[in-house]
Amino acid sequence: MLFFFLFLGMLMSMNGYSGKDAEPAILIFIIVPVIIGLLTAVFSFIVCNFSQRKWRWNAFVSALSSIIGFSIINGVVNIIVIIIAIGIAEAKRKGGV
Repeated sequence: MLFFFLFLGMLMSMNGYSGKDAEPAILIFIIVPVIIGLLTAVFSFIVCNFSQRKWRWNAFVSALSSIIGFSIINGVVNIIVIIIAIGIAEAKRKGGV
């Protein structure tokens, strides 16, 4: 759900760019968050298992803290990716890329 709203925000911020300028930015914004989402899911699973074994946390508390923590990290990284994608589109518009 977060990705959908971030994507709409990126499309609104890129209003006025031509298709050739916006295409690499949109591809980056679609591919990179999918990879980041998969990585955060894997790391969340690893941290959940680690906290259950090492610190003897309850399974519910371990899963909840891992999911919340990595969801926040995923959201912050997605916002950074939006900024990078818009920067790439702007550089392409000015002829830098």
